[in-house]
Amino acid sequence: GVPVQGIGHQTHISIYWPSLAVIDQSLTTFAKLGLENQITELDMSLYQHHDYHPALGLPQRLDLQAERYRELMAMVVRHPEVSAVTWWGVADDHSYLNNPPGVPGDDRPLLFDRQQRPKPAYWAVLHQAPR
Repeated sequence: GVPVQGIGHQTHISIYWPSLAVIDQSLTTFAKLGLENQITELDMSLYQHHDYHPALGLPQRLDLQAERYRELMAMVVRHPEVSAVTWWGVADDHSYLNNPPGVPGDDRPLLFDRQQRPKPAYWAVLHQAPR
């Protein structure tokens, strides 16, 4: 009997998955129910799930991350029911993804690098922000 007024989407994603279409469909489904949507815990790994030996080099993966963040934010902006986007950290030096068991410790899922400098992903997101 407790009313539900909104939903938070924990969005721990990768440069490879899930597709933006799947994320869009999830937002649309809850919007059709009249619920407020929030993107919570957003970060984007540079790796496939449990595959820490990528074929692409770091510069290419950072470029993919920037493009995917840009596409994601462009899609989110088209959803007026999304009231907030919250990243799961500020800079790569304090990400929970850096040292889980079996990971080489060099994931970079956030918008700022380990020296708190903006990454290409930051600029991609900034250019999609509503004005």
